[in-house]
Amino acid sequence: MNDNKMRLTVNHILTTLTLLVSCDVCLSTSQQRSGLYALLTNDYIFDDAVVFTSSSVKSELHCVLACLEDCTCVSLTYNPNGGVCRGHSVNKAFARASISPGTRVIVLTPNIAGTWLEQSCTLTSDCPAAQSACVGGKCVPALGNYYSEGSNSCVDSCELCALQTEFVTYDRHAIWGNLAYEVTGTSRDGCLATCQNDTLCPAVTYDSHAMNCKVHHLTWKDVPASGLKTDLGGWFYFQKKCA
Repeated sequence: MNDNKMRLTVNHILTTLTLLVSCDVCLSTSQQRSGLYALLTNDYIFDDAVVFTSSSVKSELHCVLACLEDCTCVSLTYNPNGGVCRGHSVNKAFARASISPGTRVIVLTPNIAGTWLEQSCTLTSDCPAAQSACVGGKCVPALGNYYSEGSNSCVDSCELCALQTEFVTYDRHAIWGNLAYEVTGTSRDGCLATCQNDTLCPAVTYDSHAMNCKVHHLTWKDVPASGLKTDLGGWFYFQKKCA
């Protein structure tokens, strides 16, 4: 198990046990906590982005543990009839479903409504998460740290296979040099798409004046201070979120 998920395992298991004891299906939105929770959707299996399928899995908790062992797994379905456990690499919208009586859906993600990320702030002390900071009037991970969608927290490292396709934005910040490669004449969205399609890319710097995309195979904390720039109007540093 990778280090990020090892740190989260205890919280995930405790939340899972609470759910299994307290309810058959998901409780109200106010009771959905950061970490692992069950969705209202039951009695379906999904064909989207399946990363593993196992049978004869002893319990829902064992299925959760199997998902935690795979850093690409962010959601799962479990049916106690036959112990069929399926892990998925998507956690938001399932498009293709088949009826499967007794199946439950579990998602490794925070309740988005309760996240602290990008809430307004004046000082870093306004930001509740450890290793977070107030940058440009928003609460974000301190530069170089990752936002973990699974724990709604900051983590100091993220395996490449756990990188997500969404980014945290740092306005007026840039990594100077330290490039894997550049893409010129591209839009901001085009720059982000370039990084999304590069499995080695955790971060990019975008110069909106020159429409220049600087792709990095490292992050802010890997660069010496001489290669870090702040307060550059029209420049943006984007770092991928972590599972």
